[in-house]
Amino acid sequence: MTSAESKVESQKNLSKLSRGEAKCETECRLEQCYYKLTLDFHKFTCDEIDAHTIGAVGCETVEELSLGLLFGILIEPDRAAGYFRNLITLNQDGMPCVINSLLPLIGETFNKCTESVRKQIVWLFRELAKVNCQGVDIVCQLLLRQCSAGDLSCKNLWLADSLVDFFSAQFSWLEKNPAVIGFVIYKFLRLIRDHQADAHRALLERETNLCVKLLRDHMLHCGRLYTSRCV
Repeated sequence: MTSAESKVESQKNLSKLSRGEAKCETECRLEQCYYKLTLDFHKFTCDEIDAHTIGAVGCETVEELSLGLLFGILIEPDRAAGYFRNLITLNQDGMPCVINSLLPLIGETFNKCTESVRKQIVWLFRELAKVNCQGVDIVCQLLLRQCSAGDLSCKNLWLADSLVDFFSAQFSWLEKNPAVIGFVIYKFLRLIRDHQADAHRALLERETNLCVKLLRDHMLHCGRLYTSRCV
């Protein structure tokens, strides 16, 4: 095992696996690209990683380097901001490989991911939304699907809180992505019913304020909620 591989092994996996359970194909691919990236990564600062250093860090394509950086974002929170700047530099025309890798991680394995990785996925969603990355609306819809009605676990409450915080702080992003509004209003109108207890009062108030604002300012898009495929 190389020193880079040993470093990754010392980190938490993206997901919690039961005995004998294999990693998903997406995680294996990301991990492999990260191994290549970290073989010589110590030679460069974050600001020096760009398309010209692909060969120098062991990666053969921009996609491999991008996927390695994505894995780094998920397992190294302290370096995530630097890795994300590298992604922006490398992918001036969008990040299809990053989005396409995030979708199965969220849609298929999000609930199995470690707490740290779940936090990094939400952090990355926020950053992708800020730069209006193509496809981030689909990422948003999948994250909303992970908020389950009737689930008062800490994990579910945290995700609802994180998303309502984003939508409230970045309301203009919702207005620029009206197709997402139906998903948001449908999901939070369902979640509000679960958060009536005093312990969830602060979250309930923020969810209610968001829904009222959406219904008041964007009734046309909210009116499509029953035709939106939200679950």
